[in-house]
This record gives sequence, structure tokens and C-alpha cells, in this order.
Amino acid sequence: MTKIIDFKVRPFSKTKGRSEFCEHNIISVDADNRTIGCDECKRTLDPIDYLTSIAHRENSMWERYTKYDQEIYKLRKRYENLLKEIERLKKVRDKIKST
Repeated sequence: MTKIIDFKVRPFSKTKGRSEFCEHNIISVDADNRTIGCDECKRTLDPIDYLTSIAHRENSMWERYTKYDQEIYKLRKRYENLLKEIERLKKVRDKIKST
């Protein structure tokens, strides 16, 4: 049974003993024959290379997520500190006004 999956990852294609990227994103997975193929260009893809490309992409995405999450945390802390500073300055302003 063939299952068509849109992975949104450039798959690899085996050509003359070396791997190349396929430019398409629609992949057929044939679980019975344990093969992967591109539905657009009809290339047979190397399953290990394809899984490796997915793993690298997932790892890269996770690293970017972690980086952005850390940046958001720093910005949130900075924002909280700025709010505290605003409150402090309001109190100083009010104290100056009252004298």
C-alpha cells in the first residue's frame, strides 16, 4: 500500500552512487517494498539519506527554537525591568511634584 506524504523537506535521490537533493516535496512511501519515491520527478530516493535530511532539519529547527526561546526570555526580563524602572521614576516624579 502506497501512502503519499507531503514532508516539506527536499528529499535525496541516489544518482550514480551519490546522493542529490530532489527539488520536490511530495513523497510516496511504499511500506511493503520499503521504498521512497518522489511523486513529481519519479526518482527513487535513498531512505537513509532522506531520514538523515529530515533529522538534520528537525535538529536545526530545534536549535533555532531554543535560541529564540532564550531570546524571548531575555526580552521578557528586560521588559519587566523597564516596567519597574517606569514605576520607580513615576514615584520620583510624584515626590518631586509634591515638594
